[in-house]
Amino acid sequence: MTPSQVKSLCYGIFKQSTADATEIMLNIYHSGLTRYANNMIHQHVEEQDVGISIRTIIGKKTASASTNQFDPKSLDRTLHKAIELAKHQKPIENLLPLVKRQSYKNTSAYVERTADSTPIARARVVKGIIEEGRRNNLVMAGALSTQYVDRYLAGSNGVFAHFPSTLSELSVAALNGDRMGFRESAYRDVKLHAPRSLTQGAIHDATHGGAPREIKPGVYPTLLTSKASADMILNLASHFGALAVEEGRSCFSGKMGKPIFSEKLVISDDVFNPRMSGTPFDYEGIPRQRIVLVKNGKVDQLVHDRSTAKKARTTSTGHSLPVPNDHGPMPMNLVVQTGKSSFQDLVHTMKRGILLSGLHYVNVVDPQELVITGMTKGTAFWIENGEIAYPLKTLRFNQSVLETLKYVEEIGNETGAHSEWGSVWCVAPSILTERFAFTSGTKF
Repeated sequence: MTPSQVKSLCYGIFKQSTADATEIMLNIYHSGLTRYANNMIHQHVEEQDVGISIRTIIGKKTASASTNQFDPKSLDRTLHKAIELAKHQKPIENLLPLVKRQSYKNTSAYVERTADSTPIARARVVKGIIEEGRRNNLVMAGALSTQYVDRYLAGSNGVFAHFPSTLSELSVAALNGDRMGFRESAYRDVKLHAPRSLTQGAIHDATHGGAPREIKPGVYPTLLTSKASADMILNLASHFGALAVEEGRSCFSGKMGKPIFSEKLVISDDVFNPRMSGTPFDYEGIPRQRIVLVKNGKVDQLVHDRSTAKKARTTSTGHSLPVPNDHGPMPMNLVVQTGKSSFQDLVHTMKRGILLSGLHYVNVVDPQELVITGMTKGTAFWIENGEIAYPLKTLRFNQSVLETLKYVEEIGNETGAHSEWGSVWCVAPSILTERFAFTSGTKF
């Protein structure tokens, strides 16, 4: 469907609606996925769908209904279901009216060749990865995906927002008995992946330094790669919301204005970063703003939706989740400011410590101090005298994200984009921290 067709469809629904106000979210989605394992492609998946969610407001009551059927009867049935559901909801006293027409920053996250990518094109990339692994007597596994999403938000008060975007993700795992090397990348443009470089990096990690060794549990200086840094920082996302802080759910509750982080650390929420594919508007139709979240060692700003902004007597920063929700606003596009050191420079500065290239099975143990636990599983390496010496057997960690980011020594100058289940993204560089607690080892 074209934007004019979608607009016509939405306005037709608004005319039929007997609710006080009506809002429509419509997504056109197409994705392709090529998976490989044991040095062979074992799955191609192509998915295409169009979904519509209709939210109605009657007085202080609201409800929504959705469908992926676009014939007139299905759309009429979905609209009337949303109206009937709204009538039977409890009133929400702080429910706000729909926003009026907005203007949005002119930005683009759409690359045609990503949207048009085919299974054959993806298979050619994967073939090169597998052949490189075979030349090194390794077993290769991973996936290459491409997706195109056309997002629309329309309201009976005049809002009509549209944003097309593309995204491609490539993962490469090299398996060598009880060892593994792993690399991944994500770009709007499928052609920006460097499959050969990623494959060689994964192969190096799976073969360099001999068999994995054990070390004693303890607190070690640790160099987090871009992926490991993002794995840590993504846990912060929900804590930067104004409602979470107000209700005491955030690790920043009671700590606003106090030094928490290293002064070297700057984190922002910036959907306009070239590595991001998010929409320039939130689920209320408010334009997203670039917000500096962490600066000078403190939480500099929080993100707001219209509800929290009204309480705080400020304006929304454009970070609303779908209405209604109990969670409150949340940043979805975290960006960590780079430093001046290359990754190799960071390695060379370490006399003894651990290189951590990723976190596995992460769970939050203590939300207030944001203590997380998880395992390394092939992602930990020993550094000695400025060189990556050998791989380590799997370690379990129990570590406060706040402590890790308080004792930052240096920050790298190269970034990667990484996500948590594809919804919240973080563009992060490598980070060298003085303290990271590894609580136990394993026999594998």
